Amino acid sequence: MTVRTRCAAAAVALGVALGVVAGAAPGMTGSAAPAGAAVKVPNLLGTWAGDYRYPSPDLTAHATSVKVVIDQQDGQFLWGHDEFIDKTGALVSIPVLGSFEHGDRTFGLSLKGGLITGRVLGARRLATRFFIVGDNPTSFHVTLRKAP
Repeated sequence: MTVRTRCAAAAVALGVALGVVAGAAPGMTGSAAPAGAAVKVPNLLGTWAGDYRYPSPDLTAHATSVKVVIDQQDGQFLWGHDEFIDKTGALVSIPVLGSFEHGDRTFGLSLKGGLITGRVLGARRLATRFFIVGDNPTSFHVTLRKAP
């Protein structure tokens, strides 16, 4: 399998994974809830931060930290940004948007070059998995805690 074929297959797999996280079966659109139905979901507004290590294509593991800031929430829908320090020490901020699975504590966020899946563990803790694709693909888990 060529690199280009593997990248295309990975993109399709990520699209299917995002559809599953968002509650849709492959090939289906929309949600199981009637339009306009109230959805009770946890409030994620605020800054969520955590430290983690991630595997790098250079065959080493790097330690860093991340912040996911949810600036706006409208029921199950979320908007914000992902902040992290890259390996050169520069602060990077990438817009994110996504939604909760209908009536659940699981959510998915999309960002340029990847996606984040997560589950609310409590009022101040999120279990998240990041999937980054592109020139330097990686995936890692990080528990995020709500900043005071």
